[in-house]
Amino acid sequence: MVVNAPQPDPRAEDYGAQGYLVLRGAIDPAVCESFGQDARDEYAKMAARHEVLPGTLAGHLNFSMGPGGRELLSRVEVAGIPALLEQLAGEPLALAQAAGNLNLPGSSHQNYHIDGAFARRSMIVNLCLTATDASNGATALVPGSHRSALSYWQFRRMGRAAQAIRPALAPGDVLIRPSNLWHRGTPNRSATPRPMAAFVWTPPAWLDGYDAARELARPLTLSGNKFYGRFARLKEVVAVRLPWLDEAVRLGRSALFDRK
Repeated sequence: MVVNAPQPDPRAEDYGAQGYLVLRGAIDPAVCESFGQDARDEYAKMAARHEVLPGTLAGHLNFSMGPGGRELLSRVEVAGIPALLEQLAGEPLALAQAAGNLNLPGSSHQNYHIDGAFARRSMIVNLCLTATDASNGATALVPGSHRSALSYWQFRRMGRAAQAIRPALAPGDVLIRPSNLWHRGTPNRSATPRPMAAFVWTPPAWLDGYDAARELARPLTLSGNKFYGRFARLKEVVAVRLPWLDEAVRLGRSALFDRK
């Protein structure tokens, strides 16, 4: 008996070269826009309480997605995206994380970074919830930067940041990228917070006890971004008010201690 082998997805070649893939109109735009408005409403409540979280000054916050995230996840699954991720990654994957981010008006540039260790690659699905372009903080991606491990110092010395692009997305568009693609959040010049949802799939051995289902059972809740631990507030003030100093410290630490 002859069994036909599954055909490779023609999009895999572009993904392998560039390190990202955009699926236009993959999810119902109305569902995405409704959830995005829920995230903005939650921020409005927080602002009315005059509550300040780590990342508020920089203008980048995270949020747990809650029950609305379960609806988004269901749409992602029906669209066949988890199967596509496994084909792109070349291995079985399991849902590891469900979260969102909110880019606030007047936000600052983030540092370029990858998400986690280079060798521990996960697959990230960013789901566009509102029209997003350079005016309201579209994520900057560096095509091809996932193909070799670089320290931050090497990344900057090689001028990779100059190659960054910022894909414009419409509600319902899906951006697929590996966790080891260099990227950063960019300033939101508009008057409205820009939300985005993210689902992360990873090899099952790396789940580390994280329960995405439990996370999706929580209510939609805003949380801090990036600045944690001792002197978190000072670190954020330096990053926003003295970006040249923050960059110098990061470059120096990388040049001295990153041996890649």
